[in-house]
Formats: sequence, C-alpha cells, structure tokens
Amino acid sequence: YMNVGAILAQMNKLDSAKIVLELALGIAEEVGNEKKIADAYINLGIVEFKRKQNGKGSDFFLKAIKIQEESEDFKGVSITYRNLAEAYQEQDEMQLAIEYDRKSLQFAQRINSAEAIRDAYKGLAESYEILKNYEQAFANHKLYTAWNDTVTKRANQQAVIEMQEKYNSEQTKKENRILQQENAISRLENEKSKKELTNSRIIIWSSVGGLLLLVGLAFSLYNRNKIKQKANEELQTANQIINEKNQDITASLEYASKIQEALLPTKENTDLFTDAFFMLKPKDIVSGDFFWYAEKNGKKIFTAVDCTGHGVPGAFMSMIGNTFLHEIINEHGITRPAEILDQLRAKVISALSKRDARKDGMDMAICTLDEQSMTVEYAGANNPLYIVQNNEIRELKADKQPVGYMPEKDGPFTNYEIKVNKGDSLYVFSDGYADQFGGPKGKKFKYKQLRDLLFSISDKPMDEQKQILKTTFDNWKGDLEQVDDVCVIGVRV
Repeated sequence: YMNVGAILAQMNKLDSAKIVLELALGIAEEVGNEKKIADAYINLGIVEFKRKQNGKGSDFFLKAIKIQEESEDFKGVSITYRNLAEAYQEQDEMQLAIEYDRKSLQFAQRINSAEAIRDAYKGLAESYEILKNYEQAFANHKLYTAWNDTVTKRANQQAVIEMQEKYNSEQTKKENRILQQENAISRLENEKSKKELTNSRIIIWSSVGGLLLLVGLAFSLYNRNKIKQKANEELQTANQIINEKNQDITASLEYASKIQEALLPTKENTDLFTDAFFMLKPKDIVSGDFFWYAEKNGKKIFTAVDCTGHGVPGAFMSMIGNTFLHEIINEHGITRPAEILDQLRAKVISALSKRDARKDGMDMAICTLDEQSMTVEYAGANNPLYIVQNNEIRELKADKQPVGYMPEKDGPFTNYEIKVNKGDSLYVFSDGYADQFGGPKGKKFKYKQLRDLLFSISDKPMDEQKQILKTTFDNWKGDLEQVDDVCVIGVRV
C-alpha cells in the first residue's frame, strides 16, 4: 500500500494516493511498526503539499519527526527535515525552507552524517539563490562542495579498502590454488602427463592475469583521485575569480549609490517640515524605494515611492520617477495628488514600451499639505495614507492600480481632501516594512501590526519614532534576510 500510494502521488492522482496511504497507516498502527508509521506520515505530507495544503503537509512531517526522535533515529530526522524543506521550496516558501534545512543540518551534524550535512547545505544554497541572497547562497554552496568532496573521498577510501580486502582474499585463494596446482603439476610430471601439465600451467597464467587485472583496477582508482584533486584546484581558482568579480560589482554599486543619493532628496529638510522623519533601508546597496518632497505654491508635497524590483533595476526606475516628479510638480506647478499620479502614469507608459510598463511601474502614496487652509490632499497607487487624529488612527485607502500600464485598470486616480489640526500625524510608506519575514515563527510583519505600532508611538517626536521603527524592524528581522526595500515617512502637521 505504501509503494502504491507513493506511485499514485508521483502520478498526481492525489485523492487516490491519500486513500491508499491512509490504509497503509492504519495497518502500520495495528501492528505497531513505528518506522512504517513515520514513513506513512512522510508520504501523506508529500501528498498534502502537492494539494497546496501546506499546513496539513507540515503537520504530517512533524509527526514523523516526533516518532523518529523518540526512537533516536536522528539520521531519519535529518532526512525528513530536508524533505520538508524541499516541499516548501517547491511552494516558493523559501524562509520556511531555510528554517527546516537548518534543523536538518543540526541533526546531521549531531551524528556526523556527511551525506545529510551535504544535502542540507545544498538546500540552503538553492533557497538563498532563489531569494537572490547571493552572499549566503555562495557561502552555503562552498560548504556543500566541501562536504560533497568529503562524501566522495570517503566513498573512494571505502572502495579502496574493499578492493584491498578483496585483493587480499583473492591473493590468499590464488596462492592456495597455485600451491594445489603445483602439487598437481608435480603429480602429473611424475605421471609424465604432458596434457594435464599444460592445462595446469594455463590455469597458473590465468591466475597471474587476474592478479594483473586487480593491479590495473587499483591504478585506475588512484588516477581518478588525481583527476578529482585537479578539478578541486580548478574550482578554487574559479571561486577566487568569482570573489574578485563580486568585489568589482560591489564597488560599482557603492559608487552608484552615491550618485543616487546625490540625485534624490535622501536628506531630511528641517526647513520644509517642522517635525518629520524620512526612513529608507535599501535591501541592496542601491534602492528601488525612494522618498521625494518639494514645496510649490505655498504647499508642501511629499511621497513614498516603491518602484518595481530592488537593487539596480529598481534604482533605474527611481531615477525615472524622480525626473518625472520634478518635471510635473516643480516645472509645471501641479500640486493636486491625483493629477500628479495621472500625469506620472502617462509619462511612465510613454517612456517605456507597453510591454515593459506592464511589469515596470511604481506604487506610491502622495500628499499635499496646505498649512494655510489646514487641509491635506492625498492620492494613492496601491499604497494607503495613515492619519492619527483625535487620538485615533484612520486609513485612506489607495486605488488598486499602479503607476504603470494596466489596461484593465486605467481609470483616473481618486483625490481625497480632509481637514487636519495642528499636531495631527501623517504616515506614508512602501510595502517593504509590512512584508518583512521574522519574529519567533518567521512570519510577515503585516500592515495591522505596522498600523498599531505607528499609532502607539505617534505622540513621540518624529526622530524618536524613526529610531523605534528601525529598532523594531531589525529585531523582527533577526538573522533573516531583508526581503525588500523599506521606505517610511512621518510628518506632523
């Protein structure tokens, strides 16, 4: 039943596979075979992951691991954690895949299983590569390569030992046979039987030929090890070249970051805002998120912009966004947020081909603060505005469309206008803060938690709020990779 269920799962006949595996589990439980119970749980977990029921699938894997731990099958625990990590990789849940590959590595190291250690490092390297954390991917791939060499070396050593033992055994047998044959030859010579003597000598020379064959095989193994050593040396040279290229790329990106910083208003302007903060944490050296502000016709305009992608592609889009915002607001004098977004979208689509504009665009929230009339105008492309007013926090929702080409949603942006009072706080941001994985369970921070955090600190000076946001973000992220650029703006009226 177990084998039939596994084959049905491979054929994606998941309902049938589940029924058959549950039969197998029932029989295993009846006879009290703990190993088969664990195997059934693992196969059921694989089926549930294929059914996109990740929670159920994970529960089955963890039940199997509990049984394996109780029976001190620590190699089985390591392999099951590796299978669970691979299942999450296939579901594009890389942070969970990393978490379980680390657990696989802990148990593999506990029993010093070279194969299991190698496989865990390989899984970590693949997950970090998919997350584009190339530094961690490279580090884990180096460890995988080292342990793969260890596994190969041990296998070769074992093969040589087995060959030596086989050789010794064959040598003893051959020596015995030769002695017997010499006795037979002596007997045949005494009997003057040329025919039997000739046959005996043929057997002796055949034995010598077999011995030479074993020597040749041993030489072949030795030669293969030499080739392996040469390949390792070439790999080390390639790794050195990669390190040098990485250094060159990093230096170029750091220089590009200085250019981006010079072109974008990345320094807070205390003359424009009485009490405000501008927080920008790039995922990479250069950022696809940026903040922008200006004063035009007595009104203060500020926006948090999230360009498609991060790193170099996002940075190029940020340059485009900066240029068009300057042209629309500073040169043409447009201050109404919805009209700014409408014109910005038209310029982005015109600057890029329609196909590129579909995948390359911007999400943003933009505000115009008029302190003479004590009003705020707001418009948003996927990103909202939070207002703390009268000891409560309100959300003005954004239009569900980007600043880019999306023919199914290409209506004009909605313009909001609300009255504000002195002391009210305004917050706009990209999605990087809310989407960060971390905390005790490796989950997303999420918008509700961000909203509650902003409300809880809204009465503090803006500089202190910025520091609290940074500390909270770093503590939540912990040792995990930052998944996206982060941009948050806070302005007190």
